[in-house]
Amino acid sequence: MYKVVRDDRAGTHFLREAVPSAPGAAQCSTPTLDPVVVESFPCIGGAPPARPPHTPAAGCACLCLVGWGPRGSAAPGAPRGAPRDVGEQPREPCGTRRAQPGLLPLLPLPGVSPRVLLAVLAWEAGGTAACQGCGAERRSSAGLCPPCRSRCPGHDPSLSPAMELPSACSHPGWSVLALVLGLLLWARRRQGWDPRKCPTDLTGKTVIVTGANSGIGKCVALELARRNARTILACRSRERGQAAVEEIRAATGNPAVLLRLLDTGSLASVRAFAQAVLREETRLDVLVNNAGLTGLPLSITAEGLEQTFATNYLGPFLLTNLLLDLLKASAPARIINVSSFRHAVGTADIRYLTGQAQPGGYDPIYNSTKLMNVLFTAELAQRLQGTGVTTNSVNPGVVSTGIMRRFSWPMRALFFLMRPFIKSAEQGAVSTLYCAVSEEVSGITGKYFDSDCGLVLPSAAARDAGLARKLWEESERLTGLSAGPQH
Repeated sequence: MYKVVRDDRAGTHFLREAVPSAPGAAQCSTPTLDPVVVESFPCIGGAPPARPPHTPAAGCACLCLVGWGPRGSAAPGAPRGAPRDVGEQPREPCGTRRAQPGLLPLLPLPGVSPRVLLAVLAWEAGGTAACQGCGAERRSSAGLCPPCRSRCPGHDPSLSPAMELPSACSHPGWSVLALVLGLLLWARRRQGWDPRKCPTDLTGKTVIVTGANSGIGKCVALELARRNARTILACRSRERGQAAVEEIRAATGNPAVLLRLLDTGSLASVRAFAQAVLREETRLDVLVNNAGLTGLPLSITAEGLEQTFATNYLGPFLLTNLLLDLLKASAPARIINVSSFRHAVGTADIRYLTGQAQPGGYDPIYNSTKLMNVLFTAELAQRLQGTGVTTNSVNPGVVSTGIMRRFSWPMRALFFLMRPFIKSAEQGAVSTLYCAVSEEVSGITGKYFDSDCGLVLPSAAARDAGLARKLWEESERLTGLSAGPQH
């Protein structure tokens, strides 16, 4: 057990080992028994009175951390647990006494800074040698004993580079960053549904994945094609889309992987795509509304819609409604809307859709589009009851994809540094695949699935049925749909 005890000779308090069975162990009154000082702190209860440098004030209680080195021996007659004898020394203030290696574990005391604890650990980790600042024994990995770090008059900072890192790590921002990164790593390693263990075969089925030329969409399309589905990649870029088609065909051996051009930010493009699908396809079993973007400034399209809201929400809304009859004819069928955990801080103001109002920067815009995806899913599920078509929204998690490409370079650099702690595109695709093919989700509709494939409640706003209905009606008006899906 350790406690802070008083040294009557110097008027100091220090940490030492106290063994209850050894009377008097808490007092250090023998001149040859000096505590091994590691660091000192300002007086407890207020600032010390003015005094010359390196002169302890009478009655001033400086909190000192001490330990006991493996060298030397206790003085004759000293109680068990007494500090080791380190020889005769000048009576120095607690902050400049000789530091002895071989420290006992330090207790986390109030007021002890992370810099001090890390400095001691770094000092403890190295081999022994003479301190180049004061001549005391020290650890070679640090170059100087911790007291000499800041108190030896002859200290040369170049002799202790290893101590610079602990000093930098004392900034509180590092603690916050470490916590965030730790939580992300924990979330990434959570065990969820494994697509490799799902036996679902999609032979004879047709699926559409929007935004499938890269990232999550491409990984979803690859897995569906591997299960022998007729897989349509709905992409805005012909070049990138065709490259993805060739890659998926080569990886799966499935020749029924097709490219169809679609820009969900353009209602005209959505209508043209839907007409082609209805003309060429006889069935549609799975529709994955994955396409989305972020990082764009506020802009209005030629159709009078805000660009990000059109791409992330209104385009998928129109596409789904135009393909509903084909989905119903192919029942049981599934619709998956890719949302985000960021929906929880979004707002669903219908004025955002046309740019009459805006939630703020590109991040609030993205969050609001993802909230609208969840509201759309909930209302669509109500309207599709009894049709055999189910719909759910999913959170892929924090995923390393190209969606950050329009952000400023500092944001992209930060995201790059976080890549080891976040999900890959393959891992981010798992929750979408779970809703698309797993038997466990069969018959479930109108729900929100988390990145680990768990069924969770979305935000309170996302569960507002009145808000979902109001958003649906405004979306019908803006997209030119005269009525919602018929039962």
